[in-house]
Amino acid sequence: MISVIGGIAIFLLGMSLLTNGLKEIAGETLKKWLQTFTKGTFTSLLTGLVMTMLVQSSTATTI
Repeated sequence: MISVIGGIAIFLLGMSLLTNGLKEIAGETLKKWLQTFTKGTFTSLLTGLVMTMLVQSSTATTI
């Protein structure tokens, strides 16, 4: 049980580090792109789908 909790904690730490790294690399450019590609419901859905396919993790996309 402890190893499961430890594994989840390490996974969440990795997702957090990935998110912070992407924010530092992309910065304002990423923010502008997201505003452009998430204006409507359909474009938001499509953007989320494509990002999930590229990253291959819906958790990373959500974070």
